Amino acid sequence: MKKIKTVIGIALCATMAASFSACSLLDTITEPEATSTSEVSEEKEASPTDGKTVDESIPEPTFVNDLDFSTVASEGSEVMLDGTAQSSDGGEITYQWYVNNVDSNGGGTAIEGATEAVYTVDSSETGFKYYYVVASNSHEDSYNMAVSSVSEVEIIPSGEWATDEFGGTRYMSSDGTYPANVWVQIGNDVYSFDSNGYRAEGWKFTGESYIYFDENGVYQADAVIPEGIYVDEAGNVIVPDPAAAQ
Repeated sequence: MKKIKTVIGIALCATMAASFSACSLLDTITEPEATSTSEVSEEKEASPTDGKTVDESIPEPTFVNDLDFSTVASEGSEVMLDGTAQSSDGGEITYQWYVNNVDSNGGGTAIEGATEAVYTVDSSETGFKYYYVVASNSHEDSYNMAVSSVSEVEIIPSGEWATDEFGGTRYMSSDGTYPANVWVQIGNDVYSFDSNGYRAEGWKFTGESYIYFDENGVYQADAVIPEGIYVDEAGNVIVPDPAAAQ
């Protein structure tokens, strides 16, 4: 199963997996049945280099980030996938993103207009979708290309925060379900929920280090937390705050 990652940084996934069993599905939301490959769109993948010829002597572009991860987010959240690639010979890099209904980086449907390195997922509908990008390294009339790994994105129903008589806070949807044992992006913020659906707050030990959630349950990265301690983009604690030394 894929590891979970969101827009807040590449190193976050390792922290998630070490701390809260981040790869688990939502505890109270039923996983849809697997879709057969025969249901995948048979539309031919459009090339971002129409009119050019494939030349395997041109180095394939290399992806900066590995897209082999899963993201769980609520409806309306801004989920961004970064497929930035580099060329070793100074060629022009072009992109085309695809969406699929199975976990495969082939046979998908080209997303119209999705030709930038970073793609913002349509989070207006709930359910699972799979995304990948084709990056091409172009030189005049020739090019070579590489296909990324697949990123699984699950959009769950939007909800409201609810605090019970025990003082714990859950994210409750209109149908009474809630995310549990999973990390979830809600809006632009990231939260971690335990097996009972309660959001994490304060310091949490991952088994190797500590990470911090503020009083509203928001995972802290690249920030100075109330104790005056700095946490970097991966949530790692750095003392003292580098900015304070400048």
